[in-house]
Amino acid sequence: MKGRDILKAASVGIRLARPLTLLAPLIVGIIGPVAFSRWLGGTADAFLIWQISSTLVGLNVASNYLNQAMEVEIDRLNKPHRPLPKGEADPVLVAEISGLLYGLLFARAYIAFGRLSGTLALVIGLLTIAYSLPGINLKARLPYNILSQALARGLLAPLFIWTSVGGGITDGRIYAFSAVPLVFLLGASSIKDFSDVRGDLAHGVRTLPVVLGRKKAAGVVMFLIFLSHMIWITLTGLGQLPEKALPVAIAMMAISSLMLLDLPKVPRRSRRLRIENSFSWLIMYLWLIVYYLSIGLTY
Repeated sequence: MKGRDILKAASVGIRLARPLTLLAPLIVGIIGPVAFSRWLGGTADAFLIWQISSTLVGLNVASNYLNQAMEVEIDRLNKPHRPLPKGEADPVLVAEISGLLYGLLFARAYIAFGRLSGTLALVIGLLTIAYSLPGINLKARLPYNILSQALARGLLAPLFIWTSVGGGITDGRIYAFSAVPLVFLLGASSIKDFSDVRGDLAHGVRTLPVVLGRKKAAGVVMFLIFLSHMIWITLTGLGQLPEKALPVAIAMMAISSLMLLDLPKVPRRSRRLRIENSFSWLIMYLWLIVYYLSIGLTY
C-alpha cells in the first residue's frame, strides 16, 4: 500500500470513528476516576485513568463502526456524506474491524479491571452491539432503542468507572449520581433521531420522532430532560449530591431549554456548526461533560 493510500485509509478510519462523539467518553473517562477516587478517599493513578478512558472511547469507536456498517442504506438518505454511502470503504471490513475492537476491549477489561468491572464493560458493549446488529436491531424498536442507550451511558458507564476505582456496586452514592444522567438520557438519546426521520421512516425504524412526530417527540424529550434536573435538585436537597453544584443544575436546565426551539425544526445536520446532527445534539454532549465536572469535582 502506497503512502497516499495509507493516509486515505487513516482519514476514512478517523471519520468513521466520528471524533466529536468521542470527546464525552474521553473527558468522562478522565474526570470520573479522579472524582470517584476522591469520594472513596483515594487517588486514581494516571495509568488507571488511561485504561478506563481508553476503554470507554474504544467501545464508542467500535459502536460507531458497527452502526455505520449496518446502516449504509439508511445513511444514503440520512447521512450521504459519510464514508460508507460514498463508497470510500467496505462495510464488511468495517464490521470486521468493529468486531475485533470489541473482542480486544472485552478481553482487556477483564484482565485490567477484574470480573465485576469487566462484566459491566461487556454489558455496555453488548447493548451497543444489539442496538445495530441485524436480527436484534434495538434501534428500530421503540422504546428499546432509548432504554439501551440510556442504560449504557447513564447507568452502566458510571458503574463501570466506580467499580474500576474500587467502589462497591451496592454503594448508594453511585446510584444517586447515576440517576440524573439516566433520566436525562432517556430523553436526550432521541435527539439525534430528529435529523434522521426521512431514512428511518423509509426503512421502518421506529424512533420517537418517527412514531410521535417532531413536535410531540420534542415535548417528551424536554419533559424527561426537565425531570432529570428536578431529580438533580431534589437529590441535592436530600444531601445525596453536592450543594456547590446546584447553580450548575439551574444553569444547565436553562441551557437545555434551548432545545425546545431547535428540536421541532431539525431537517438535516447543522452546516454552520460543522457537526453531524444538531445544536441540541451538541448541548447533550456538553451537558454530560459539565455534569461529571460539576458533581465529580465539588463532592
